[in-house]
Amino acid sequence: MILTRHGLAALAVYLLSGCLLCACPAREKAATDPHAGESAEEHAAHSEGGAEHGEDSHSGESAEEHAAHAEHAEHDEHGASDEEGGHEGHDHAELVKLSPEQLRQYGVKIASASGGRLEQYLTLPGEAAVNADTVGHVLPKLPGVVKSVHANIGDQVRKGQLLAVIESRELAEAKADYIAAKERLSIAQAASERERGLFEKGISPEQDYIDAQNHVRETEIEVRAAEQSLSALGLSKAQLEKLLQDPHSGLTRYEVHAPSSGRVLEKHVSVGEMVDSASELFLVADLSTVWVNLNVSQKDLPRVSEGQKVRIRFSPTAMAEGADLPPGDSGIPDAEGRIDYIDALLSEDTRSAQARIVLDNPDGVWKPGMFVTGLLAVGGDAVDVLVPLESIIKFEGQQTVFVQDAHGFEPRTVTLGRQSATHAEVLSGLKAGESFVIAGAFMVKAEIGKSEASHGH
Repeated sequence: MILTRHGLAALAVYLLSGCLLCACPAREKAATDPHAGESAEEHAAHSEGGAEHGEDSHSGESAEEHAAHAEHAEHDEHGASDEEGGHEGHDHAELVKLSPEQLRQYGVKIASASGGRLEQYLTLPGEAAVNADTVGHVLPKLPGVVKSVHANIGDQVRKGQLLAVIESRELAEAKADYIAAKERLSIAQAASERERGLFEKGISPEQDYIDAQNHVRETEIEVRAAEQSLSALGLSKAQLEKLLQDPHSGLTRYEVHAPSSGRVLEKHVSVGEMVDSASELFLVADLSTVWVNLNVSQKDLPRVSEGQKVRIRFSPTAMAEGADLPPGDSGIPDAEGRIDYIDALLSEDTRSAQARIVLDNPDGVWKPGMFVTGLLAVGGDAVDVLVPLESIIKFEGQQTVFVQDAHGFEPRTVTLGRQSATHAEVLSGLKAGESFVIAGAFMVKAEIGKSEASHGH
């Protein structure tokens, strides 16, 4: 076939139009296909790798089905991630680990939950007071002017310790009388010896010798009287002997000494002050024991008797008799004592009697004047799970105990039953045999709070 010049031009236009029409799909595929332009071998390698990685798992699906599967897979992925993150946060919020050193440092004590007897207590309000049997009132035995003071309020003093020095004219006169009596006795004894010798030689009559002996006896009486006067003023035999050796030294010096060992509670003296025998200079008391005076109403007297054991608990404020007592969390541990004495007469104003307990106080934590409450056991019942009140605290608004397991300490909400002044019955939330915190629960709660704060950041 012979084509003319015009025919060749038309053929060229026709072929060019066909190439452009078929190039559009090719371009679209190149734009969307990341493997466009690869060789056959490269495309096969990519296809094989994609199949190994699961890229062709939805082959044959429509575009809508493929999009739905992709959205579902993304939702599952986010849900798993959120669930995992939430579980981790819950663990951190409820579990805390403490080392043995931390347990010792925080005072955390652990015990195994068990049953016991839920004691019922009679609560008696009271007050700590100075043990009157150990009080020493320090007064001068004679008037004078205070020359020096050697003790202050709060000082711990021992028996016989020097507290103050007073200059006293009366003391000087008493010492002078004693010295003079001793001198007269010495002269009388010498005269009696001389008369005895003269009588034995027949030079002096017997009556003179008898008179000399009587004079010695009279002078001895004067000496003893002077000694007793000085002893009554507090001078010891050693001080009397020293006075005779140096009769001109310290005649007016009167020393005031502690009558017993204890702490100086009051001081009413200063240098230069004039005092007399009615002036109380110091009040000293031994506070290693204190009295606890509990008020017992007449309706409760039949249940109270001498010798009964009483638990003493510090109360920040005065409490009414029989009031509900919160757990002791003041830092002052409870103490125990026995009723030593109950008043024989009731108070006309309150119609109550006082029961007295002598309480050991070696560390001085019980201060006279403190409000206290006495807990007197008057009966009880057996319960399956019994815990001390100090082990129960408020955590996120719920009554909670901290249970220990291999992972740490977990807060456990509990349901409480009957309660006494010291313990509570647990109805649910804690089983017998589980280990839980009986002391230091607030420290465990604080550690959980710190753990939550650190994970929150």
